[in-house]
Amino acid sequence: MFFPLRTPHRADTVRARTGTFDPPVRVFESAAILLHLAERAGRFVPTEPRARAECLNWLFWLQVAARPSPKGLSGILPVH
Repeated sequence: MFFPLRTPHRADTVRARTGTFDPPVRVFESAAILLHLAERAGRFVPTEPRARAECLNWLFWLQVAARPSPKGLSGILPVH
C-alpha cells in the first residue's frame, strides 16, 4: 500500500509498507521512487549485473538530463 506524502520542499514522496509488520519506508526523489516500485514489482529492472548497471545508468542520466529548463529539451533532443 502506498501513501503519497509531501515533504517541506514539495518533492514527491511515497511511504510504502514492505511487509505486514515492517515499519513504512519513506522514498523520495522520482528516480528512487521508480526504482523502488520496479524492485517491488520484480519487473523492469534486470537482475543480471551488467544489464542492471546499464538500466540504472539510463535511469539516473534521464533524471538529471531530461528535466524542465527554459530551453526545454533542446540540449538533449535534436531540433528539426
